[in-house]
Amino acid sequence: MKRERLAYVETAMVGRLARWVAFGAGVGFGSGCTPVVGDPEAGLGVRAPAPPAGRGGGAAPRVWTTRPNADTCEEFGTEEAPPHSLFRTRAQCQAWVNERNCTPGTCFDGCNSAHCDGAGMQRASTLMACAIQVTATVEFQPTSLQPVPTPWPELAAIAEELARALEAPGRKVLVIGHAGNDEPTTPEARDALAGGRAEVVRSLLIGAGLPGDRLVLTTQERHVRSEPLPDHLRVVSFQLDPPDPTRTDASAQGRRGDLPWCD
Repeated sequence: MKRERLAYVETAMVGRLARWVAFGAGVGFGSGCTPVVGDPEAGLGVRAPAPPAGRGGGAAPRVWTTRPNADTCEEFGTEEAPPHSLFRTRAQCQAWVNERNCTPGTCFDGCNSAHCDGAGMQRASTLMACAIQVTATVEFQPTSLQPVPTPWPELAAIAEELARALEAPGRKVLVIGHAGNDEPTTPEARDALAGGRAEVVRSLLIGAGLPGDRLVLTTQERHVRSEPLPDHLRVVSFQLDPPDPTRTDASAQGRRGDLPWCD
């Protein structure tokens, strides 16, 4: 069985359930939207009345709007048009696209689903807190800079998964050294030992092909942790910065289903 070293952690911000929050015109977030100038029957937020059919039951009425999660105006028959604001001309539709607060439809940002109403005026989103956590650690011998065992057998596997995590633009990996209270007796000496352990692991990862400028050294004394510590502290642990899931993370990809990514 393959051991998971990158864990997708999802936590509801309110209780244990996700909730929706709406924002947009008049709700406190975003900004208002000025209605487009055009046919007054084709206003924002409602389906416009269908244009009259041709004499003798001629061509079916046609209207203009956009598909879900799209900003290109297209022409539709009234019966097949998406449930968005409808317009009699492309120019009116394009003016609406230029002025609306959001793109009608539903998308996924790596953690939350966001929905924009058919008028393009209000957006709602689930409120989940999500993070990608690195569960792997490197154990060291007491008062030593030697990993246990030596050589470190999981180097290639962990380096591969950290490299995958670094596919997210701008993300870095914090290499966090730890030292136990039963090791050096002063905080300064423990911090020096922890920093030396972090440097050993960083050097091994650079040797395995990871970019050194995105591997940031720190220690437990200098770093405010957001994850529980291992049972003992003779380790080096890892944290992604930022840890927010992105479209490059396989775990986020598996949770979006058929939804498109939010821009």
